[in-house]
Amino acid sequence: MSIISVEFLLFVAVCLISYYIVPKKHRWIVLLIFSYAFYSCANIKTIPYILTTTLSTYLIARKLDSIGRDANKKKQKKLLVLLACLINFGMLFYFKYWNFVAEVINQISNSERVPILSLILPLRYFFLYLPINWICN
Repeated sequence: MSIISVEFLLFVAVCLISYYIVPKKHRWIVLLIFSYAFYSCANIKTIPYILTTTLSTYLIARKLDSIGRDANKKKQKKLLVLLACLINFGMLFYFKYWNFVAEVINQISNSERVPILSLILPLRYFFLYLPINWICN
């Protein structure tokens, strides 16, 4: 869906109407649903990756929040932040750099040991950077 189309204008209009109809407490859910809908218009195959990022970040953030500012659990908090970074940067590496690394390894070893994958590139990589920023802050 192009952002300079009538479809997009209708999409935004329905999103805004839905947003203001829903009580303030649940407006984030409307935005989440419409974000998934927008990404699925570009490529439905990206949804599992966006869901993985969303769920992992949400669950890790909830756990961090439940720990609070307890000084005794500082190591646990660091491990949770590291886990969130590994999940998100791991997905970034997979999408953006896997084929490059595979080609380099195959050229160095003069073989085809590491497979070159036809990956579905997400519409934007920001859905991998924002959760890390959110968790670290």
